[in-house]
Amino acid sequence: CIMLGRCYRTALVRFTRPTRYKPCLPVPTHRRFSSSANGNHDELVPPPLDLKQTQEFFGKTLAVDINPDRIKDDLKAVLDDIVCNYISRIPWHNLDTLSVQSFIDRDPTAIDDVFTSFCGPSVFKLRGGGCLTQHFMLSRMLNLIGIPTFLTMANGMWDANLETHCVPIATGADGRLYLLDCGGGFPTFAAVALDFPEVSETFQHSFLTYRLRNERGRFFRESMSLVEGESVWTRQYDFVTAPRSISYIKRCAVASALSDKNPWMSDVLTALAFKDGRAIVIRNDRLRIENPEGGFDRFTLSSEDELVEALLTHFPTIGRDMVCGSVKNWVLYNGLCSSTLQPKVSPS
Repeated sequence: CIMLGRCYRTALVRFTRPTRYKPCLPVPTHRRFSSSANGNHDELVPPPLDLKQTQEFFGKTLAVDINPDRIKDDLKAVLDDIVCNYISRIPWHNLDTLSVQSFIDRDPTAIDDVFTSFCGPSVFKLRGGGCLTQHFMLSRMLNLIGIPTFLTMANGMWDANLETHCVPIATGADGRLYLLDCGGGFPTFAAVALDFPEVSETFQHSFLTYRLRNERGRFFRESMSLVEGESVWTRQYDFVTAPRSISYIKRCAVASALSDKNPWMSDVLTALAFKDGRAIVIRNDRLRIENPEGGFDRFTLSSEDELVEALLTHFPTIGRDMVCGSVKNWVLYNGLCSSTLQPKVSPS
């Protein structure tokens, strides 16, 4: 019985182990996380960051004074500079997700492929990415320079019951908490202190008018929208200030990847950047560029080549390989014609 039990367990592991898909872009295996020493293979341990490289990223790349005395005396100003300068230099997009074929196929093991970018290249090289990639790395760098920061998960915009948005929260010496949402599609443009009793001040940056509302410890990020000609506050996401572990975040990412409601894995191609305080947005075959009057100049991208060229022009730090790979996957998955970006017509 013992031998049969061992054989059964061996066969079960062998034939139920998920098949790995080959990503369209090479994944640097030497950057993969290692399993934790306590044997919990769901808890991943990222490799250590380099302090000098991190200091140069804040000091030279973001042009932020991170002198320890300034952090101690005026933390809010330091965090404001980091968030504002981060947004102006690093884009938010889902091209890293679209470039991994196994993500498009809703393979939960693909999470590991995207987690490899947590080790630094996407941020240090200004490549950008989604909230998970960018905020995970940012929180680690802030902790390294002496600013205690943790991550929490927020119920996202497209599913109010699924935690899909990862946000970093910094902690001051006085215990005050600051929301730092600079790696998502609805950035805050500044560090928002979470010590208001019910409703924060109203912020206006670029095309976004937004605020936060506190309902018994749960914070709601709301944006001003036009609904039937009237301005109303609409929910973008909500969260509680509870630190989440890497394994918790990974489980949320897997649930998000498998959700049929999630458009970011395959259906939608999107990128957002801010140049001189004005937004540049690509969503599928549409390009919008914010003009000085506060409106948008709108353009239609009529082919795969035009879409690639627009991404390379307005989001040059993402890199040609990722742009071309993600656009190709998006076109193929959605059954589009590469010369028109319109659905292919099946022969009758």
